[in-house]
Amino acid sequence: MTRYGRTRRRARQRFAWICSLGVLLVSGVSLCGQTKKLDRWVLDNAHIGPDSPLEIPAGSTYNARVEYPNPDGPTMQLPATIVWSIAPAVKGINIDRDSGKITVDAGVPSGTTAIVHANVNNGVRKLTAKVFVYSATENPLVGHWTVTSALGCGENQQSLPSEVAGRLTRHWSFYADRKVWIGQPSGIAAGVKLSGTYEFDQRTHTLTLTPTWPKGKAAEKWKLELMSREEIKVASGQPQDDKGQVCGYVLSRNSPIN
Repeated sequence: MTRYGRTRRRARQRFAWICSLGVLLVSGVSLCGQTKKLDRWVLDNAHIGPDSPLEIPAGSTYNARVEYPNPDGPTMQLPATIVWSIAPAVKGINIDRDSGKITVDAGVPSGTTAIVHANVNNGVRKLTAKVFVYSATENPLVGHWTVTSALGCGENQQSLPSEVAGRLTRHWSFYADRKVWIGQPSGIAAGVKLSGTYEFDQRTHTLTLTPTWPKGKAAEKWKLELMSREEIKVASGQPQDDKGQVCGYVLSRNSPIN
C-alpha cells in the first residue's frame, strides 16, 4: 500500500472514531449522516420567528428562522435542518428553501399575506407562520424600538439618560395590525407596561395608544416626531414617573436580527 493510501485509510478510521462519539454536528445534522435527536421540550416549543406574524415591508427581505424560548434571555435558534417553502404560492413573495430568506417584491400590495412552512429534520415537526406585507411609507412605526434617552418635563424637555426611564418602559413594539406593546421582552425581569392598539396621524403627529392592558386604563395621546427612519421622539403632557421628571422618550429602531 502506498503512503498516500495509508494516509487516507488512517483519515477514514479517525473520522469513523469521531463519528462514534457523535461530536460532528452542524445545524442539528451530523457530518456522519445522522440527525441529532432534539430535546422534546425544545422541539414542542419551537416556532417560526423572529416575529409573529412575519411583518415585511414591500420591496425588502426577511430572514426567517426556527427558534425556541430561552427563559433567561432572547430566543435560541433551533439546531436542526430546515426546509422552507411558501404554500399556496403568492405572486411576488418567495423564500429560499435552505436559508429561509424571504423576498418581497416592491409591487406586492400592502395587506398581502402568505403562509411560510418549515419542515424540521425531514418531518420530525412541521411549522407554519403568516407573512404580512405592509407599506413602510403608510406605517413607518412598524418594528421594535428601544429608549435611548428620556425627556424631561417642562418647556425645554432636556435629554436625560436612558436609565432614568422605568425598566418596563424601555422597549416599544409597533405591529402592522395596529397592535402596540411596551415592556421588557425577555429574561427574569420581563414584564408588560402596556399592550393594546395604536393610531398614528402623520398629519398632526399624534400617536394614540388605547390600552387593553392594564384593564381600565384610559387612552393616551402623545406627540410623535419622526426624526429619521431609525429614530423617533414621543412626548406626553403628563409625567411618566412618580417623581414627575420624565415626560417623553427618544427611541431608536432595533438592529434587525435578519
